[in-house]
Amino acid sequence: MKMNKITKTPTVNDFISALNRGEEAIREAATILCQMVDHDPKTYEKIHKETGIHWNVLGNLERVGRGAMHYAMLPASQQAECYDKGIQVVNITGGKTIVESKKPQELTMQEARVVFDVKHVRTIEEQVKVVKQPKPATPAKAAQRYSIADDKLTVFAATVFTMSQLQDILEQMKSKAIKSLATKK
Repeated sequence: MKMNKITKTPTVNDFISALNRGEEAIREAATILCQMVDHDPKTYEKIHKETGIHWNVLGNLERVGRGAMHYAMLPASQQAECYDKGIQVVNITGGKTIVESKKPQELTMQEARVVFDVKHVRTIEEQVKVVKQPKPATPAKAAQRYSIADDKLTVFAATVFTMSQLQDILEQMKSKAIKSLATKK
């Protein structure tokens, strides 16, 4: 493939134009990746094996798909304002709404999902609505939210599972129950 020589120094507008052309495809790929990960916890391994895409790249794409990297999508002036002034973050604890100011780098992934919408910082009211919406658990997080002992499932937190995740849990329960019965004989 022949590379075109750049004859002029690219401008900020050139950069933004190129980014916007690829942004929709990147977001679509990130959403597809999240759906794949929710269905199959070995998705990263499969994609890496077939494409050679590094695990860190896949992790960043998943963060985009789950809404955790919107800060980077803000215009530079808004990013600077967020960094200088901090961001108002909503948390609901024990039924009480708590608002605190944090720097972007101090946000947890969950807080980032709450604070940032596509290309803007959510208002306090918008954040409250987001916090109150139940979110489906990813396979990695699901392992922390439940445990299986023999034929019993204990759920530790309010959790939403996909049908695929429930089928996986039932298979795990079945396997553990069979092992438990075999050791009791």
